[in-house]
Amino acid sequence: EVVGQLDARFEIACVILNTAEWHRKRAANLALTGAGDEEAAKEIFRNLKIAAGIYDFVQFSLKQMDYTPNTDMDERLVKAQYEACMAEAQEVTLERAREKGHKAELIASIAHDQHLR
Repeated sequence: EVVGQLDARFEIACVILNTAEWHRKRAANLALTGAGDEEAAKEIFRNLKIAAGIYDFVQFSLKQMDYTPNTDMDERLVKAQYEACMAEAQEVTLERAREKGHKAELIASIAHDQHLR
């Protein structure tokens, strides 16, 4: 019974991670097809933040589960995916600021603010 519950939690975590990966792929696809478009940049940012939130949730959940890290799911990999999504979302924000012609001081301030988050 306990093993079945652990397996079910693990499988649910895998499905949730697939959802996060879908959002990352959606952002990448939008970046390829909608380059320079303000609405596409906003959608890319949203998808990356959603994916980061999912990775963060799974990372927290893994700490609550009794599981053995393996090639399918490792807490360090999930953390790396979270960090990558956050960095890509920050890159989108900074690129939008640059394209809008904001001064370097403002862009540096935005980058510093996002770094602290």
